[in-house]
Amino acid sequence: FSLLVDALQRQADNSFINYFCVENPKQKERIEKIIKEFSDSTKVLNVHYLLNSISEGFVDNDLKIAVFTDHELFERYHKYRLRDQKQNHEAITLKEIMLLKPGDFITHIDYGVGKFAGLEKLENNGRIQETIRLVYKDNDILYVSIHALHKISRYTGKDGTAPTLHRLGSNTWNNLKNKTKQKVKDIAKDLIALYAKRKASMGFAFSADSYLQHELEASFIYEDTPD
Repeated sequence: FSLLVDALQRQADNSFINYFCVENPKQKERIEKIIKEFSDSTKVLNVHYLLNSISEGFVDNDLKIAVFTDHELFERYHKYRLRDQKQNHEAITLKEIMLLKPGDFITHIDYGVGKFAGLEKLENNGRIQETIRLVYKDNDILYVSIHALHKISRYTGKDGTAPTLHRLGSNTWNNLKNKTKQKVKDIAKDLIALYAKRKASMGFAFSADSYLQHELEASFIYEDTPD
């Protein structure tokens, strides 16, 4: 990293502005710590950070700018991102619907578990609308608009065990949801009590991470998970 700092210093001495394109704030923090550790605090490196990802760095002698990337610095793979994530998500959802077979179990967030019975076109206020046909207990039928796909999902449960179909208009599904919510709240209370106990207990303070630790973390080629 001393070579990097030397390059930044040369660019700054020649009136260049140094930019670092980083994928996330965590990478910015790592680079800042490394530069601080290897640079002379009395010298100005003229470094700025851009929360953006590009494929590779470059130098523009006319504009007097030098652009560096975090993935090149730490030898990470550059992750290309789709511009329209929402559109891609909707396409996947529609694809899953088309792959469903009659008899597959479906969970509706408001009505519970039913069976998929195909797609059906219905007339609504003079307009033809595509719907999903779900069969519930006692052969009750529920039609779900394709514009409400966010309310249904493929049933997931124990392998090899068929779920019990819910009856439309009954309170069974709502009671089950309320019971589940209460269990989640109880678990959350237990976790809060556990973390409070841990926080109150004596711990061990490790020394601050060195640049080697930051280098190791930043060179990890996969995206960090929130936890």
